Amino acid sequence: MPVKTILAILLIILVISPITIINPAYAGNKNQYESENIRIRVIPRSPQQIAAFYEARGFQKNMLDKIKQYCFITIYVRNKGKHIIWHDLGKWTFQAGTKKIQRIDRHQLKQTWQKMGIPLPHQSTFRWTLLPEQLDFRPEEGEGGNIVLPATNENIRITSQFNLYKNNSDDIVKLILDNIQCKK
Repeated sequence: MPVKTILAILLIILVISPITIINPAYAGNKNQYESENIRIRVIPRSPQQIAAFYEARGFQKNMLDKIKQYCFITIYVRNKGKHIIWHDLGKWTFQAGTKKIQRIDRHQLKQTWQKMGIPLPHQSTFRWTLLPEQLDFRPEEGEGGNIVLPATNENIRITSQFNLYKNNSDDIVKLILDNIQCKK
């Protein structure tokens, strides 16, 4: 089979394939990744930045000390396309070095704050600073927030997944966000 024919077949497969995987390592700007449908900005935060943010909102020292033990990464997502993009943080995966790590979710954090006796207004303030668990992004709509991971010295890989057109559709965009580091 001629090389041109093989290349044409591969191109057709890529174009009609329902899954698009983008490794933004080639995107130039390490902290911003985009395709024709979506843009993601990733900003690792230092423990001092996060503590200062919450301290300015009146958070107690014991909560600030606990917050400093985590790795905070601010994620901003923007729908650049003409169709709704569906986001479910439960479908994202996180890896530190070669090991899978679990995101510290809202429920776990709520339990931690309740055990520590953190006032409800502070718990609420903390909750609204997190990236929404699920969200439909309308065309040109953007949303941001923090994800909380266990602190690590290893590079982090985030594999994010978005459904295009309708929730749970077969049209999926996966972005692999590599070499993200927890700030010290």
